Amino acid sequence: MRKLLVLACLLLTSCAMQHTVKKPTKATEPAKTTEPGKASSGSVEAKSQPACMPLAAIASTTTPAVIYPAVADCVKAGHYNEAVPLFAVAGAFGRFDQLRVTDKTAWQAIRMLEVRTFSDLAAGERSAFRQALAQELNTEAPDFKKLCVAVARLGPPTYTPTYMTKRGIQTVNNTGNGKLKSDFNAEKGWQQALRGYLHCP
Repeated sequence: MRKLLVLACLLLTSCAMQHTVKKPTKATEPAKTTEPGKASSGSVEAKSQPACMPLAAIASTTTPAVIYPAVADCVKAGHYNEAVPLFAVAGAFGRFDQLRVTDKTAWQAIRMLEVRTFSDLAAGERSAFRQALAQELNTEAPDFKKLCVAVARLGPPTYTPTYMTKRGIQTVNNTGNGKLKSDFNAEKGWQQALRGYLHCP
């Protein structure tokens, strides 16, 4: 779990650095919300801005491309009790996808999602979220085991991770098809993601 918290802190710090040099962008229309648990975007970005949602609204068909923006929305609303579980499941789903996608260059999609999600957060929001992560995603935290059970109950993702495969060199250069591993065991991969990323017991 220490590794996860370190990665989260590094991520939020790097986003803070990017935020200070970010150029103004043209105003856009307010983004529409996505029905919780239903979207399955094939790109790194969700087709619309998902609103903050509880972990119960997430399904095995919900991609990280939908979950990460919802995390940011929760943070902006100050709903850290929802943001932390969503962050945990998004990372677990992402790790699962990395385990089953053959083209390792495509794995960067998760990092891209994380950076894009948190780059627009204010410094105070990032700081508060770091504290929430440190408290809740700690193996000694009172409710950590409950979180693990809730995430595990979702089961392995059932969507096709095109948000990731389309970012690989094989797909971009048309030198491969970015297929998933033919011999991949979903149940074993899911357990590996839960233990290796979240450090669930």
